Amino acid sequence: MDVVGYVRTLAWGPAAVTEPGPQEQDIHSWAEARGHRVTAVVHDELIPGSEDLEHRLALAKALEMVRDGQAQAMVVASLDRLAGDLLLQERLLADIRASGGSVFSADADEEKDLANEPRDGMRAVVRRVLSTSGEYERSKRELLINRQVARTGTPRDRQQAAMARIEALTRDGASIEEIASRLRAEGLTPSSGFLFSLARLRRIIAVTEADRTELTSGALKSQSPRRTGT
Repeated sequence: MDVVGYVRTLAWGPAAVTEPGPQEQDIHSWAEARGHRVTAVVHDELIPGSEDLEHRLALAKALEMVRDGQAQAMVVASLDRLAGDLLLQERLLADIRASGGSVFSADADEEKDLANEPRDGMRAVVRRVLSTSGEYERSKRELLINRQVARTGTPRDRQQAAMARIEALTRDGASIEEIASRLRAEGLTPSSGFLFSLARLRRIIAVTEADRTELTSGALKSQSPRRTGT
């Protein structure tokens, strides 16, 4: 199997977190023992102010390699090198798996944390919530469609097509006004049996974003997921 190694270090602190060498050695040793080939090792060195996910360009490169099939898996020396925050760890693990890849840790003690049923109770809670978030979003989407079908009698397939159009335009960065204009041009107006007035468009998009945020943060607020490392 071709794998990409990911190393994350800090520009400050003890040698265990500032030197990439030990992490790289752990990754190579793990791969060699299992007969895998390390095609690349990418390294994020974080300086004060650049700790957030959006600054981790090497991680983006590793994710791209897995997504594009240049590597079948990502290997880290330990899971806290992927992310110190447990929720972010699990989001990244889910994203990698959704793209068809796998994640491995060179730390043998963490093998069970990567299993379908992790030994860590808090990790199991986080994974369970994240695994159902897509189902919740789909259900809420269908609820909006079903309500409009019942209210107007507009065929369900047309309502689904209209909702898909809204979602596509939203992903493309279109504003509420631009989406409304496009829907009108395509005949998807309130008078034709659709719920997409300007005010309703705002509510649909706001509800979708709020649901996504609540599922990945608010629903876990009472659980207070811990940080697993720096």
